[in-house]
Amino acid sequence: MQEHSHFIKSLPQLQKLYHKILLEVQDMYNHLVPLKLRQRRNIHQQYQKDFVIISVCLLGKMMGFTSERSWHSFAKANFFSGQFFPERSRYNRICRQLLWIIKFLRYQFIRRFLAQAPYTIVDSLPLPLCHSARSFRVKRLRGYADRGYCASKKEHYYGFKGSFHITNTGFIVGYVISRASTHDLSVLEELLDQSPHCIVLGDKGYVSEKVGQKLARKGIQLLAMKRANSKNPHPVELTKFIRFRRKQIETLFSNLCDVFCIDQLKPNSLIGFELAIDTILFAHSLLVLWAIQDHGEGTKWRDQIFN
Repeated sequence: MQEHSHFIKSLPQLQKLYHKILLEVQDMYNHLVPLKLRQRRNIHQQYQKDFVIISVCLLGKMMGFTSERSWHSFAKANFFSGQFFPERSRYNRICRQLLWIIKFLRYQFIRRFLAQAPYTIVDSLPLPLCHSARSFRVKRLRGYADRGYCASKKEHYYGFKGSFHITNTGFIVGYVISRASTHDLSVLEELLDQSPHCIVLGDKGYVSEKVGQKLARKGIQLLAMKRANSKNPHPVELTKFIRFRRKQIETLFSNLCDVFCIDQLKPNSLIGFELAIDTILFAHSLLVLWAIQDHGEGTKWRDQIFN
């Protein structure tokens, strides 16, 4: 698990990565966040600047920490030794207060890459909140999460379902979190309304003539994999294209689980869950940009952490 990466990755490397994140976030914060928010009441009493707290959050997700308590202790000891840093409960409250700034910065950051994409891809990912054996007695977020079925693993789980919208270069430009039992089609329109694109690829779960026509009136062409018994199948070349390009989002989901542990989040509140998701997606967007700048390919973003 990457949560223990501090035992195998040298501290100077982590500090270098932290300062790289800090420069990016500080520049965006100073240029994009309204002055009214940057100079809000009592901000001068905060031990660290907003962009420092955001940078610490992003680094924690890149390192795969799922425990905020463990990450706060590690960050305070290794990055702010001898400096003033908020104690754990205060740090968590500040992070939750900065949620809307994190959302705003991430949206402003990724919106410029959507227009450059020739196509986008949509798919969903199960986000369990506990082991399947405990799903009938778990109390975490009871009333919001529920039981659903994961077709790829052929098992039921308790939690949420995350529907994601990505570009061909790997930027996640939109997401919707729903109950685990929610069908992919029921949140598709809401997902695409966040960042509309003219050509969208999807799997067999998005096959619907009614939904396709509704999206077409908005200028969106949904190209979903047709079922084997479909009366109007796609041409062979188009089917191969969709099948090949869709592998990209499946690889992305696998990396999000391996590196960011997005399928191991255990929040006790909705705002905590939302903060974790947005911070993970923001951190991922930065890594994709750095990978494009270094290699010209956004799919090699893991190298930005491990090398």
